[in-house]
Amino acid sequence: MHPDAKTRTELEAAAVSFVDGTFFTPDELARSRLLATIAEMAAGAGHELNSPLTVISGRAQMLLGPAEDPEVRRSLQVIIDKAHECSGIVSELMDFARPRPPQLADVDAAALLVEVRNAWLQQRRMPASQLRTEAPGPAAQPAAVRADRAQLASVLNELISNAADALPAEGGTITLRCGPAAVDDAVELVVADNGCGMSPATLQRAFDPFFSHRRAGRGRGLGLARALRIVEAHGGKIWLESRPGEGTTAHVLLPRGGGQAESRAGT
Repeated sequence: MHPDAKTRTELEAAAVSFVDGTFFTPDELARSRLLATIAEMAAGAGHELNSPLTVISGRAQMLLGPAEDPEVRRSLQVIIDKAHECSGIVSELMDFARPRPPQLADVDAAALLVEVRNAWLQQRRMPASQLRTEAPGPAAQPAAVRADRAQLASVLNELISNAADALPAEGGTITLRCGPAAVDDAVELVVADNGCGMSPATLQRAFDPFFSHRRAGRGRGLGLARALRIVEAHGGKIWLESRPGEGTTAHVLLPRGGGQAESRAGT
């Protein structure tokens, strides 16, 4: 390769693009555009599937009413249940494809981490020692982020869910923390686990829609892709660090809030 051409290639690889108030590397920009394309395809597919599913469910319910044969009734109920299950998948596709615009407010990130942790401990019966939060140091500034509280909570829940799946059957720890980021006017939220970690190949595809390394039936591979779309809609970034046998750390970088933070966490 000619020296000038090599230099130009290196410069292009290192370049960043400024889109909608956020800096993206070429790889990040390409991934974002790919996600947008796949999302549009998913939205179209979801719209086309909704109508026939409604007809199938409706007709099955009509037939179920007068049916007397127990085997026929069981079969019709299976059709209805599976149609509803498919409708849930379509709803998940649509939620990924066209998430609602975030309703931004100043959110106390540390309080939200505590709130999400408490919900996990209550609903999932996870031992308190397995899911812990690290409070910011006394000298740290309040970690308020400009975010949609419900959407940010859904991102944290997805990251914690992935971390919980990676933990060994006995033991293992998930740690939640937040604080000022190295980047000015930003706050970093972290979900770290000491579970099985990911191979480089899995890590590279972790945010790809419909990709999942979980066993069949455990998910459709949209969780991290949806989290990525939500974070980018906030003008933020999300990335993973992982090594096999050493666990995974998820980083979420969001714009710092500027006013009174909204806090609902319990003690």
